[in-house]
Amino acid sequence: MKKLFILYCLLTSSVFAQDIVGSEDHPLITRFPGSEITHYYERDYNEVNMAIKPGEAEKPPKEFLNAAGKHTSIRYNVPEKRTPLEVMRNYELALKKAGAEFVFKCAGGACDGTESWYSAKFFEAVYNNRKGAETSHYFHPFDTYHAEQQYLVAKLPTAEADYLMEIGVTKPYEGVTQVMVEVVQQEKMDEGLIAVNADVIKEKLAKDGKIALYGIFFDTGKSIIKPESAKELGIINEFLVANPKVKLYVTGHTDDTGNFESNKKLSEERAAAIVDYMIKTHGVATDRLKPLGVGPAAPASTNRSEEGRAKNRRVELVERIN
Repeated sequence: MKKLFILYCLLTSSVFAQDIVGSEDHPLITRFPGSEITHYYERDYNEVNMAIKPGEAEKPPKEFLNAAGKHTSIRYNVPEKRTPLEVMRNYELALKKAGAEFVFKCAGGACDGTESWYSAKFFEAVYNNRKGAETSHYFHPFDTYHAEQQYLVAKLPTAEADYLMEIGVTKPYEGVTQVMVEVVQQEKMDEGLIAVNADVIKEKLAKDGKIALYGIFFDTGKSIIKPESAKELGIINEFLVANPKVKLYVTGHTDDTGNFESNKKLSEERAAAIVDYMIKTHGVATDRLKPLGVGPAAPASTNRSEEGRAKNRRVELVERIN
């Protein structure tokens, strides 16, 4: 996997003398300059519930995202006079530059849907039931609350895995600002069912010569592209703009329900509709995309189950050498 490093605008030191023994930054995200690691653990597998919706007044979050996979937890002390807002803005900028998607973020009282100065039940619910830490005080003071407390959840997809990141920043009433970074690496258990970006397309084409896409939608038996497909089609255009010499086959696939000839014709029409959309909407040159349809002839999984059939209904981008 190509390593992605999130770098801050300020230079960081290569030596962190005050870090606890055995700790290190996660390879995807470094620390705020001058920070030191005070708590750290890794688990080959863990489940972390990350808040993705605010609560109501004095209520826990309305919705959590269950992140499951390899888990790294790091807690930092930040240099004196650095505020939670300043630190979080650095993390946000770095994540944005790396192409991460912000799933949820909030600050202070807004985390429970109010403008009061704290969100006690929100942060208690987020941090009090965490598993994996060896001490009961690992998440204190993040499980309390402070008027300046910051919180975000972001998702960074790569070709091999999705990384879910939770960043909490708080300032105890006594002491320096502290940061809690939680990173969960979710392996791609089902090929193609994880969100993609332009970098993922590039990596998969370089590695496998093709990539399966599941974010282009049609009604059953039809070849008219549905509006919710615009995001994935826009990502394809981002890739094409960034890689102007690449040419692709756009290949339509169906499951094996129904008549073979009808399915093959439908896959051809859908592939042609995608190419037509890319030319008319994004101005892609006509010689860069060639539509093909193979119907059910190249399945990604079995057609004997609904799960397998769902994997088979897809669009693949295949690199063209000539």
